[in-house]
Amino acid sequence: MSTKATSMKRKKLPACDSCKARRVLCHPQSNGPCPRCSEKGVNCTTTPVVRRKRRTKVQLVQSSEGAGSSSTSPCIPPDASSVENAVVAVSMRSTSFSGALSEPSPVPPSLEMPVAMVEEAQLAQSLESAGSSPCTPPDASSSVENAVVAAFMRSSSFMGTFSEPSPVPPSLEIPAAMVEELIESLRISPIINHPLISLSKIEALLLSSTNLLSLQPQDRVLLHCLMAFSSLSSMSPFVIGTEEISDEQSLIFSADSPLKAPIIPDLRQIGFRREPVFLKLWAEALWLANQEGIATNPSSVNAASCWVLGHIAQVVLGRGASPFNLAFVCHVRCLAEEGELGNIHSLTYHSHMIGDVLTALTTGRSIQYTANDELLIVRYIPEPLETLLRVATTKSFTATEVFMSVHPFAHHLTRLARETSDNLTGVFARTQPLDESFLIKHFASLDLFHSFLLAVLDQIPQILQQSCNKLLEIYYLRVCSSGFGVVWGSLVLPIFEALRDRSLQFAFNATFWDSSNGSVSSLADDRNYERLQMHLRHARRLASTAAVEICKALREAPSITRLTHRSELVRWARFLMDEDNVMNITPEQCIQALECFRDVIQVAGFCCADRTGIVESINEYLAMRHVSTRNDYSTGFEALSSFTAVSSIDSLVPLV
Repeated sequence: MSTKATSMKRKKLPACDSCKARRVLCHPQSNGPCPRCSEKGVNCTTTPVVRRKRRTKVQLVQSSEGAGSSSTSPCIPPDASSVENAVVAVSMRSTSFSGALSEPSPVPPSLEMPVAMVEEAQLAQSLESAGSSPCTPPDASSSVENAVVAAFMRSSSFMGTFSEPSPVPPSLEIPAAMVEELIESLRISPIINHPLISLSKIEALLLSSTNLLSLQPQDRVLLHCLMAFSSLSSMSPFVIGTEEISDEQSLIFSADSPLKAPIIPDLRQIGFRREPVFLKLWAEALWLANQEGIATNPSSVNAASCWVLGHIAQVVLGRGASPFNLAFVCHVRCLAEEGELGNIHSLTYHSHMIGDVLTALTTGRSIQYTANDELLIVRYIPEPLETLLRVATTKSFTATEVFMSVHPFAHHLTRLARETSDNLTGVFARTQPLDESFLIKHFASLDLFHSFLLAVLDQIPQILQQSCNKLLEIYYLRVCSSGFGVVWGSLVLPIFEALRDRSLQFAFNATFWDSSNGSVSSLADDRNYERLQMHLRHARRLASTAAVEICKALREAPSITRLTHRSELVRWARFLMDEDNVMNITPEQCIQALECFRDVIQVAGFCCADRTGIVESINEYLAMRHVSTRNDYSTGFEALSSFTAVSSIDSLVPLV
């Protein structure tokens, strides 16, 4: 027996508290302090930790079914089902963050949690289940809840909307007149300006509207894709039903400044009414696209179909860099390398590239365009921002020069978005330590880019006065004016969100580590956290001022078809409703921006159903702010009255 005992490997003693706090390797001694504590003259103490017993397979099955017995340890990591319930429960408690779940979806959305979110939720539920146990500090509940809510909102920022439909064979009998009307409605849509969707192609498809089967397979796919997209804006009774539209709603569609109208109607109900027909057309377009293999056969027509399907996913689901969008980029790259792309309008393509790039950036995806793709397709030789800024501030632009400024604007925006994704917001970048040297240089580049943007925008009002009789020129000048401002905000907001998430994760990890080890964080960790907060405050200032600039830009939008930034504005509204985020702007500016975002979301709801519940959340927030402001005014008035009364009484008392 003694021989067997001596042959067994001795179990290593636990690390001391000091080495745990410093996160260094400990060599514990059975009869004295460890060498590191002896060297530093520190009192070497070891807090015993009771390790829980591993659960059996039967216990795991029982706990997943909700019938498992609770463990005696207060910090047991839960299984996947309980993590889901914990995340949903926390998100439902945080009403200021969970506006997207206020109205149920016809199709229950699946709760897909990334690995990072599962880990956060597991730790959060472990701390919450501890209750008043020693491993939970008094202030850990709020930080844990914020971390879980942030992870939940990050993984499902558009939760509550329907998902992409399953492809189904074409079975919807569409009259020829309806096909013609859907294609005709594309004439007023921004999609008509895409370089691969020419007006001549639209005319050719119109001629075949009486017999869709007579079209070539690729042309038929493109026609169905265009009809699905057109059903998002068509006001035909075939799409939205026979229910009448009020005069106020009709006027907003023809207004040249929708957000400056005296009455801005709520059009979200129209989005719900068009949903059945749109989903059917979308599902049929997906089925035809899969049948014809458009994603794997490069051609101009297939590239256009892929772009339309990817654009639908962006508008409806807020999804960036979908498979069809990536297939479109691959098609265009192959065609350009083989010299078969043709003479596309490079300026128009560059402007559409902005939307694709920013959608990928704002959804945390990799930028689909490389620097070589831009040179190959657009063939624009960039100039430094310093040179562009000097020209924009010293020269009076013409309308043509404003339009040509789209080239440098798109190039540098794509470059900055790519740098942001590769170093900060991308999937891989989020797993790496923060690169502070990049962030400092990146903020400087953003400031320079913003100065160039403002210099160009300052020239547009004077050009508009000179172009009073050129309606088309005025329209596109206003498109540039509103688009530049919105695009700047789309570049800034992901940076703030990435730094905010890192800050929450940092605080959460520090809280959990300190509570489980009973020690304080190191000085190096405190310094890292302070530097992170410094960068976060800089991003907050940029985002706060950008929100005001977006509000101003949206009010200059020349038509309702240019107000389709719903998923983006939902995030901006949540940003402003969290008062800790707002910096460098007045409360009045914050309220005006929220009202503008609410109006745009209500108007943009005509194209697709809005289930985020953000409009109701904004109205509740504005109502509370109004009550708070009124109470502050009443309190101030009462104080002033009391002071006046006391002063009057004092004036009656004779001076001694």
